[in-house]
Amino acid sequence: MLKTVKGRILKIGCGMALASVMLFAFPNQVKAADAISVGMGQSKLTDASAAMSAAADTAKTGLGSKTATVVLAWVDSGSEAAFSVLAAKFATTTKIYGFSARHATTQNGRDMMAVVFALAGQISAAHSVVTHGTDFQGTGSQIGTALKAVTTGANDSKLFILAGDCNNPLDNQVVTGFFQTYGGTSAWVIGGSTGHAFADAKVVSSAILGIVLYGQFDCKFGFVQGEAVNIAQQALTSATDATKKPTFSIIFNCISRYASMGTSGLATELTYFKSSLGTMYLSAYGLGEIGKANLNSTAYGTGGAISVANIYTRPSTSVVFENIPLSAPQQIQSLISSKSTAQYRINGTIANSLNAQPAGVIVSKEGSKNVKISSQTIVK
Repeated sequence: MLKTVKGRILKIGCGMALASVMLFAFPNQVKAADAISVGMGQSKLTDASAAMSAAADTAKTGLGSKTATVVLAWVDSGSEAAFSVLAAKFATTTKIYGFSARHATTQNGRDMMAVVFALAGQISAAHSVVTHGTDFQGTGSQIGTALKAVTTGANDSKLFILAGDCNNPLDNQVVTGFFQTYGGTSAWVIGGSTGHAFADAKVVSSAILGIVLYGQFDCKFGFVQGEAVNIAQQALTSATDATKKPTFSIIFNCISRYASMGTSGLATELTYFKSSLGTMYLSAYGLGEIGKANLNSTAYGTGGAISVANIYTRPSTSVVFENIPLSAPQQIQSLISSKSTAQYRINGTIANSLNAQPAGVIVSKEGSKNVKISSQTIVK
């Protein structure tokens, strides 16, 4: 929204909450920024460790000065030892996870040896690794219990990734067990059988890795079973928000689809990905996919399917103050926005609102620069 205030143009963005302010002739700039930043790298080098190193370097460069909070990496099956490269590339506080799969495809091409997503900003992760015997449903139940206990913010969304040694139809048992203990039908889940996985700085086998990504983002999903080429387009359409493009996308595809589509079909599928997504994405082929057809459906596992998760970040708002001298300013928090809430301080009291608030005097300070604002209204 653009608003003119005494000859000045203010650009105001607070997710779904928009703040309309009238200043006492003091310059103020409000600017929107993505809540989540993404750096992505990929490599076709034949040496897996060299490929992982190159992909990680490119992903870090993509983040600029930001520190990755979560890293998701893929390597061609059989080369899982290459995940060890990642620990030296990122901070010790970064959560690093990896999966093995065949024929990884990104917006930059097909058959990648290694792909790395480095995520920063308002996104965090926690995980559970459970070694399985023959009780895959019990394994899913243990993961559901562990991830249900993870504390997240009130406005955070959660995306669950379940992957590891759970070849179709065993992945279906993992999902059933997960929902038995996690509960509800509104959890977003994606994943599949990837064989080995990487967490806690080690490769794990005969185990399922369950990850919860949480933070300021929204998800849309597509899950369609079948080996026809246009199945991919159906799944991508289901995962599309017509009003915006995703920040990044994760696609679990079935190796049986890869084998059946042939060279022409794979080229068509790649065209679907690029035209529908228009952003950074990773698609890799495994042995059984996990996902949800829509937000309210029950998640399930199966083979011969494609599962798409599009992640849409919410805008965050920062306030920049310029050359505004005031006497005895009160310290307050800057505006903090989420999908449905703007947080600010009126006369020393923190308020959270969706609808209009009474006008109040807000005095803010950032370093030595201060601003005074009155008649603030939050509009749903």
